[in-house]
Amino acid sequence: RSLRTVSQIIVKENHFVPLATVDLWVATGSANESPSEEGISHFLEHLFFKGTPARPVGVMDRQIKTLGGYNNAATSYDFTHYYVVLPSEHVDLAIEILVDAW
Repeated sequence: RSLRTVSQIIVKENHFVPLATVDLWVATGSANESPSEEGISHFLEHLFFKGTPARPVGVMDRQIKTLGGYNNAATSYDFTHYYVVLPSEHVDLAIEILVDAW
């Protein structure tokens, strides 16, 4: 799959803690909603980690939490972002989960 709407990838190393945060920022939010679509960005944000064909409901959360990590998302006026925090040796899984959910 392609992340066509992602215009840049930024990697910032921090060796003070053995954690990795993978953040997916999307340039859309409530500003892009028409009056009849009000709230749809926030609604879709809540569905993001709920499951995919490869990871049914609950599997993403279990994979992340079993490794001591967590995930969350936020919607704003002009952006939505989704993130996974895991021990750094599992950064590949964080990326895989975000791409799968996208």
